Amino acid sequence: MRNPIIDCWAALLHHQGLSPDAVMKSIRDSAANPGNLAKLGLGNVDAAAAVKSGAAASGN
Repeated sequence: MRNPIIDCWAALLHHQGLSPDAVMKSIRDSAANPGNLAKLGLGNVDAAAAVKSGAAASGN
């Protein structure tokens, strides 16, 4: 199921110059699913960490 908030983070990271693959990596690297619940998908995404990671990757 798509989450509009994650779509917004992805758009922000893409606007910062990240490629689609780098955007997904930033989001996945900042997600946590400690219970490994399949229905949770990526799990809880830390928006601040995703944006910070994306900014570092783009040199901003």
